Amino acid sequence: MNHTNNNLSPEDRLAQLQQEYDTAQKELRRLERNLQRQRDYNVYLRQNYDAVVQSAGHRLLERYYRIRQTLRISTLLGAVTRKTAPLMQKLTHLKHRITGNLTQEDMFQIVRKTKRFQILPTASTETLAVRIHESFKRANVPCTLLASDDAPSAAVPYLLIDPAQSIAPAGIFMIYLTSQATLPDDGILNSAYAIWCSSQTLITELTARGIPVSKLYYCPADFDSFNEHNPSSITPITYYTYRFLLANDCISFDTFYAHVGSYFSAISDKLCLTLPETPDRKASFDKDNAYGFNFFPGLKHHIGWIGCGMSYKMIFRLAAEHLTDSLLLCEDDVFFSDQFPRRWAQIDSYLKAHTDWDIFSGIMADMGNVSILEYVEADEDEYVYIDRMMSMVFNVYTPKLYPILADWNPDFRDKAANTIDRYLETKCSRVLTTCPFLVGHKEDLDSTIWNHKNAEYNPGIESSSKRLSLLIAAYLAK
Repeated sequence: MNHTNNNLSPEDRLAQLQQEYDTAQKELRRLERNLQRQRDYNVYLRQNYDAVVQSAGHRLLERYYRIRQTLRISTLLGAVTRKTAPLMQKLTHLKHRITGNLTQEDMFQIVRKTKRFQILPTASTETLAVRIHESFKRANVPCTLLASDDAPSAAVPYLLIDPAQSIAPAGIFMIYLTSQATLPDDGILNSAYAIWCSSQTLITELTARGIPVSKLYYCPADFDSFNEHNPSSITPITYYTYRFLLANDCISFDTFYAHVGSYFSAISDKLCLTLPETPDRKASFDKDNAYGFNFFPGLKHHIGWIGCGMSYKMIFRLAAEHLTDSLLLCEDDVFFSDQFPRRWAQIDSYLKAHTDWDIFSGIMADMGNVSILEYVEADEDEYVYIDRMMSMVFNVYTPKLYPILADWNPDFRDKAANTIDRYLETKCSRVLTTCPFLVGHKEDLDSTIWNHKNAEYNPGIESSSKRLSLLIAAYLAK
């Protein structure tokens, strides 16, 4: 109990009482929170107990054997499907090539195997064509620069720069649109394998016409940055041409980084990962960006989750070269609540005052089978140390993780095991988070990887939040 000083002035006495009241209120809130958590945990235990008590022994055994038999059959079918899937894909691809009904996947397979290109400019875009051609040559990717009145071979993928409205392209073709271009009709746009856009305004126009983001590639025609005295310097055209080649498996990540990694001469310690092809998401984040985040233009790949993984690989290679302190990295669909500024100031101070964590996670959509290592209450927040995590929406990374994430392998294409968040899940042993989570997820935006609304993540986030609370209750009850 605090003993008061009777010699205090009324004003000082009032201030002292107010301080004692605030402290008592804070303690009351803490106790109420823990009481509610304990109630939730008791309900959880009761529900599990009732489920067991109300089940007869023989019914449990029957159910067990049925499930085991089902799993055996499904496991066998799954193994057969995995073994035969590559052959079935090849047969389907062959059928489509024979019939001429090529899908986007069929065209991707042809582009990645052919690794040869043609460029057909108009008379007014020959300088641009030369710059793109030079970028292909630097990447050691065979490319033929045609004259504006030549006819490209339909047997080799080709790039049309500002094509005329009357053109009827055949074979696998791509389009480069400058800001002066007249947009082709929907038939040509939909038939194109890829559409290179010199501005984000063009990207917005095309997405409004229903062209999927997966077909769009940002590639600014920035001639001001070209240095005639140093033609090997990396211009935006060079960088984004390499980015397209990487996205279509025409060059490896190591080749890409070796040639254009120096395009980023420095890197901020507070980044927001975004795609140049999704300016609406960038604009949405920009409205909320009162916290000094710099944008990092992510990489693309025909397979979305691989492009995501390569973006992180790129960032952490750069971080390993340029950063010595921690890196705060978020994605452009993160949601900052009204409480974020106050909570983040306290959490940031806590992170800087402690070195007993590998990564701080602001939100998790899938906690998996985690265990609590330690629990701390500080600054009206609950800090929870757990042994694994899976989320990339808002994280703070220590330098220990830079080389680990930079080592992610884009050629290991097992989606169940090698998405960047699954990979990270196996590499972290001491994760720090808070209860409740610090940030949210903008549910009105579209996922750029999985082709669904972010709202589909909500059940996972809610489940993870509730599971974390129950784990805390069980941890404190020990």
